[in-house]
Amino acid sequence: MSNISKIGLIAVAGILATGCKPAIEIVSPEKDSVDNQQPEFRIAFTKQIPESFTATINGQVFDSFVLDTENLTATSVGDLSSLMNAGENTFAVEAGKSSAQRTFYYDLIGPEVHLLGVQDGTINGYVYDPGNAVSVSLNGQEVTLDDDQKFSIEHQPSSRYIFDAQDAFGNNSNVQFAEPGEQFDPALAARVNAIGIEPLKNTVIRVLQGLDFKALIGNEPVLDTTLASRYRFYIDEMTLGNGITANLQVLSGNRLRLHARIPSFSATTTARVDTWDPLDVVPPIWFNGTTSGDIEVATDIVLNIQNGKITTSLEGLDIDVNGLKYTHPSLPGWFTDFLSFFYQGFASVIIDIADGLIDARLSEAFNGILSDLVPSDVSIPVAESCLNVAFTAQSFNTSQGGLELGISAAFNLPQSADVVPPLGSYFAPGQLPSQLPRMTSDGKQVQLAAVVSSNTINQVLMEAYRAGLLNINYDKASGLQIGDLISLGGSLPEDGELDVRVQTNGSAAPALIVHDQSEGGASVRLQDFTFDLQVYNKSKEKYSTLMAVTADLQLPVSVSVNDKNQLQISIEGDPQIRVVDLSNKGLIKGSTKLADSLLKQLIPMIMPDIFALASSAIPLPALGNTKIVVKDVWNPSADNQAFLAIGIDLEPISAAAKAQLAADPNGGSINLCDE
Repeated sequence: MSNISKIGLIAVAGILATGCKPAIEIVSPEKDSVDNQQPEFRIAFTKQIPESFTATINGQVFDSFVLDTENLTATSVGDLSSLMNAGENTFAVEAGKSSAQRTFYYDLIGPEVHLLGVQDGTINGYVYDPGNAVSVSLNGQEVTLDDDQKFSIEHQPSSRYIFDAQDAFGNNSNVQFAEPGEQFDPALAARVNAIGIEPLKNTVIRVLQGLDFKALIGNEPVLDTTLASRYRFYIDEMTLGNGITANLQVLSGNRLRLHARIPSFSATTTARVDTWDPLDVVPPIWFNGTTSGDIEVATDIVLNIQNGKITTSLEGLDIDVNGLKYTHPSLPGWFTDFLSFFYQGFASVIIDIADGLIDARLSEAFNGILSDLVPSDVSIPVAESCLNVAFTAQSFNTSQGGLELGISAAFNLPQSADVVPPLGSYFAPGQLPSQLPRMTSDGKQVQLAAVVSSNTINQVLMEAYRAGLLNINYDKASGLQIGDLISLGGSLPEDGELDVRVQTNGSAAPALIVHDQSEGGASVRLQDFTFDLQVYNKSKEKYSTLMAVTADLQLPVSVSVNDKNQLQISIEGDPQIRVVDLSNKGLIKGSTKLADSLLKQLIPMIMPDIFALASSAIPLPALGNTKIVVKDVWNPSADNQAFLAIGIDLEPISAAAKAQLAADPNGGSINLCDE
């Protein structure tokens, strides 16, 4: 039997079925009804009320019904609003082999504004609300809607575009967009808490362990003095003892106070004594021995920002040498004690040398470790272009035992001619918390807390959208399998091996939405995102549309970190899908159910590209060759959704990873475009 015959039989069966009254019928709510009150849920049965039936709202079972055996109906009682979503809902009933379901809308939220870009000086868009919008304004000016809730208004440039809307039930909404190119300060803020100072302390110890006194001293005498005879002292080798300790204290005024101890340094020394000899016939006397002692270091490390970079300097550097002693394997103790008296001058030499070494090396080390909190720039591939994000340190502060850093970001990316320019990026109003987090949302201490601006990420996503981020082709080379699509229930032409592809494009940029503190987490929203499923027609030598779907997507996401210390966003849970438009001009007669199945299969293929961009655009801070372990992600503000806080612990990286960092020619840059 041909496919056409099969389809014909199915159609006839469908017609016959509609002529029979179903065993279960949903009387109310009416199909696609809209109200801001809980509807009555009433079921009618054809012959008798069954002994048992199952009723659900959005998949959640309830059994609060009053039965009318005379009229064969069951009517709900009680408050069922906790089972309903603000928006679309599904009421379903099953009894034996009979079932019925009904879609209805519980309208508790204001209209949703959709922007379709700016063309020829005109902002185009529409408003979606099950109960219809009755008023819309942009920056206080009324916006006229046509019968289809669409609008076209003159574009008047502004730093902020604020839409206010109200529906027929009095529900209000407010959505804001930021103009392209706007910078948000800070794009990223980070706080190194008191327990996170350990990597800095380890840096101090590494610097002290690496001090090379001999390289600085050379072969010249370190001490040259005359007391009847001429005494010259040379350092042949100098080693530092194990067990170097350091203590860092965070002070106000952008200062760190350092106390360090280098125990048991040992210097192999040579002493030359030239006795007074007018005739110059007495040879010099040489003593080879070991000079040892302890070095104490105390200083304030002052941190500043110069030209967008963190710089450090040392103030009040104080170095002492304690317990200085000279020993010789063949000289008596009383004589070495006598020589130790002369070697006290050696202490001032060690202090002078250590002063220069420690000042330069500590400043260099702290400059490096703090500058590496965030790279100077990041390059990310987008479509056929490369997005460049430049970071600049804006503020630095020491408070309550921790270090706080504020960083701004600027973007540069060519725009695609195939994309309608967007009005702006999704904007969440709100200020950075007055105090950066010191612990996670559940009260656990973390070494480092990073607060990322969702508005900055959304600017990145908008720039990427303008460059063609959502204009993508997926085919067999991308892993698209025709068998998977057939399993969705479509009737495809039997023409041997099929060459299928999916073309996607969007009418608006993706947006990262940070949820309220009470909800927790975040999601990624795509409005008016189109999937065009196509098959290659060999006879016509071109692709033909099987089915085209335009939908709104809301994707719950989780946040983690990859091995490059970059955010990693991934889907967590089922996406919310609302089919906006379904074209039936293709080879498959589409249905909302089929479109929903298609989208759920394609979303995991497409979203990683978008998530990877949102993730890598804002690298997370790390200290002292450490890797990041995310402990928690939450909204740090009780009154806005403008920031996402990430609680971090720092773990030492492997020796191989340290070597790779040392060999990285880009220094403070991350270039993903060349990978």
